Amino acid sequence: MPPGCFQIGSPQTEAGHQPNETQTRLYVEGFWMGKTEITNAQYQYKQNHNSGKGFNKDNQPIVKVSSSQAHDFAQWLSQQTAKTFRLPTEAEWEYSARAGKITAYAWGNDPSAACQHANIADIT
Repeated sequence: MPPGCFQIGSPQTEAGHQPNETQTRLYVEGFWMGKTEITNAQYQYKQNHNSGKGFNKDNQPIVKVSSSQAHDFAQWLSQQTAKTFRLPTEAEWEYSARAGKITAYAWGNDPSAACQHANIADIT
């Protein structure tokens, strides 16, 4: 990801805005970020990991992983490759996910359009 500035947090007018949330303009240094989630096949260092019924195919993203387990994986991967891997900070993740957009969601501001754009079961 190239370095840059972005607005983190939601505006007061956005649905779901929390009273303790403030918008802040942040600058992030450039950093590397994976293009896809870690798959079950990549996570095989943990032989007994079970992503759950229907979610264990090699090309599917791992699920049922805590932040500490993800951190442990990054450390293990760093040791295996002699390169440094880590989890993104909250600011880095939001900067990446927003990709320059200022809308509440990647598809715009309408939450009822979620089913058309996101991998969810239904609007609930």
